[in-house]
Amino acid sequence: MIRREALAQIGGFAVETVTEDAHTALKFQRLGWKSAFLDIPLAAGLATERLVVHVIQRTRWARGMTQIFRVDNPLFGRGLTFQQRLCYLSAMLYYQFALPRVVFVTAPLAYLLFNLNIIYSSASLIVSYALRTCSSLFTLVRE
Repeated sequence: MIRREALAQIGGFAVETVTEDAHTALKFQRLGWKSAFLDIPLAAGLATERLVVHVIQRTRWARGMTQIFRVDNPLFGRGLTFQQRLCYLSAMLYYQFALPRVVFVTAPLAYLLFNLNIIYSSASLIVSYALRTCSSLFTLVRE
C-alpha cells in the first residue's frame, strides 16, 4: 500500500531502473516517508518454475540494483539514516558476490560427499566467527 501523497511527492513510480519497486522505496525513504512490513497477502504471483527463468529473473534484479547504485546511490545524498544506507548497500552488493556464495554453499557438500576441506580452520574458530557474525546481524536495528 502506498500513500498517493507520497507517490506524488516523488513524481510517481521510479522508471529509471528495472527494479522500480526498490528504487521507488528508496525515493520514499529519502524524503522521510516510513515503510513497514505487513504480514498480509496483498498480491499473488507465481514463482519461477525452471532454472533458466529463475536465473533470468535474478539477473534482471542484479541489473536493477546496479542501476540504482549508479543512478541514485544510497551512500550519497540526503534523507537516509546510516542503517538505511547499509541496508540498501547490502541489497545492492548481494548480487555482486556470487562466487563466494557458491563456495560457501558447496563447501559443506564437498566435505560431506568427498571429504574435501575447502575451508581450512578449526571448529572453534569457525564457531566463534559464526556466532560473532550472527550476533551482530541479529542485533542491528532494522527499519
